[in-house]
Parts: sequence; C-alpha cells; structure tokens
Amino acid sequence: MPVPDLLYLAAEHFSEDWEEDFACSVPPDLVIEIISPSQTFGQLTAKARDYLDVGVLRVSIIDSQARSITVFLSRCTATNL
Repeated sequence: MPVPDLLYLAAEHFSEDWEEDFACSVPPDLVIEIISPSQTFGQLTAKARDYLDVGVLRVSIIDSQARSITVFLSRCTATNL
C-alpha cells in the first residue's frame, strides 16, 4: 500500500497484544492525500483507487489550489450511508 500524507485508524482495530513499534496489518479507516505541486489530481485518483482496493473505507484528496476536497468511499461504506 502507498504511504498516505495522513491516516486515521480507529483504536478498536488494534488487538490487545499489538506493540506500538510494529506495523499494523489492518487498513486505515480514512486516508488523506494533499496534492503537491509535483502531483496531479489524476495521479492521486489512481492512488485513491489503490487504497480502496486494499480495504480503506474513505479517501480524501485535498487540493489547496482549487480549495476543494474530493472524497472517495469504498463500496461497503457507500451502501451503509
């Protein structure tokens, strides 16, 4: 999985024996990507699809130039709204 700018993972996903210095095997609930000058919206849209394919529930792309946030939802999340 690519490394996001920011992510959120609910504490309930961590097992009681999880150790802080080890990778978590559960995909995040939310990933946030911020478009940098060297990236395009299309590149981050493809990255958003990659995140959703591995089980991330929501992906937000922030475009500070356009002053917009685009949110992508997994199919599971979209059907539960």
